[in-house]
Formats: sequence, C-alpha cells, structure tokens
Amino acid sequence: FMGLQFILVFFQYPTSRLIRWYQLALIGVSGLVVILPDKWFHANLLILFYFSVFGLVLIGGIIYQKVMQRYVDSIPLGIGIVFVAISEILEVLKQSNFRFYLPDVDNYAQYGFAISIFMMAFALSNRFSRVYSVLDTLNQGLE
Repeated sequence: FMGLQFILVFFQYPTSRLIRWYQLALIGVSGLVVILPDKWFHANLLILFYFSVFGLVLIGGIIYQKVMQRYVDSIPLGIGIVFVAISEILEVLKQSNFRFYLPDVDNYAQYGFAISIFMMAFALSNRFSRVYSVLDTLNQGLE
C-alpha cells in the first residue's frame, strides 16, 4: 500500500518483520487476483478486502501509537485513514449488491482516497512550516 509506505517514512518507523511479510504477501495476492478469471471476481474482491483491512489495521496501530505519544501530525493522517476505511467498506458493500441503504454513488473509493491524500498533504505542509520556522530561528541566531 502507498499509505503504509508513506506512514513508515513519515514517522521514521522501523520496518518490522510483520510489515515486510505483509508487503511481500500483498504482491503475491495482487498477482493472484490479476491471474484468476472473471468468474472469481467476488473471491478476488474478498481477498483484496481482507488484505486491505489488515493493512488499515497496521496503519491504524502505528497512527494510534503516535497519537498516544502526542505526535501532532498523526491526527490528520488518522482522519484520512478512517475515510479510506469507510470508502473501502462501502465499495465492498456496493459490489456485493447491498445497495438498499447506500446512496447511489459511482465510486466511493475515489472520495476516500482524495480525502486521504488531502490529509497527507496537510500533514506534510504542517511539517514543512515547522521546519521553516525552526530554520528562520536558527538563521536569526547566526546574525
């Protein structure tokens, strides 16, 4: 997942064996989904859904740990992950013909990912503004 790699680099989090195995297994599962025929579409969807849920749990655990450590940038990232999780659940419900209570939207995932990317950009902009303010303070100390 792009989100998992972003979180690991953003928080300077060491890559554990669990995360490395998840990444390698995701490559294999993605290849399997591409190879299987269309008649297995729902099985493919469920496989990817379970891997997505596991990835979101990993990311959620890392963000929860950073929130408990009072890391400022973890809150917008957590909000983005929540929206991705909600959009994935809605997509799976839509694909499994559970449309009775869902609003008629073409693609829920695009909105979830858009909000997630916006929150990533917001967290990065906060980090850059803090770095530049520290840099300005250091420059004033040199003068």
